Amino acid sequence: MAEYCTIAQVESVMPQWPQTTWPAELDAQLILEGIDSTINVVLANKGGLAVPFVSDGSNGENEFADLLRQICIHGGAMLVLKALFPDSSGPGETPVWIMHRDIYLENMKGLKDGSLLPQAVLDDTDFVEPTTVNTLYSDASVRADQGSHSRAAFYRKQSDLF
Repeated sequence: MAEYCTIAQVESVMPQWPQTTWPAELDAQLILEGIDSTINVVLANKGGLAVPFVSDGSNGENEFADLLRQICIHGGAMLVLKALFPDSSGPGETPVWIMHRDIYLENMKGLKDGSLLPQAVLDDTDFVEPTTVNTLYSDASVRADQGSHSRAAFYRKQSDLF
């Protein structure tokens, strides 16, 4: 089941949907679950948030939950409209699914770059940016500890064995 929006909420921005036979409710649910999964991956990787995001009831978190709902609604509407009406415009006109796509992509970009992650939400996490051996130890610090052999050279020798 989709976490961030419902089929009825997507239908509310698409008045023609209930009059069609496709997508079936299961199809629509799968579309929304795909949108949810995309949002969850971004939230977990960028902000270290527990997913699915659930508001604690504070104003900042409620506003963020509303934003995630809108992203889900526009992403779902984009995919359904694109499937239902791929060429639904006349010459020189823009299909309505493009409006939903633009809103969805703009907001997903804001989640990915962190500009839409509110500080109130980030303050609740103990997120530490992922690190690797290369970011933890520069060659200079390794050389100071281990003579003239760099860690990178050590790994190259190890990889030659396999």
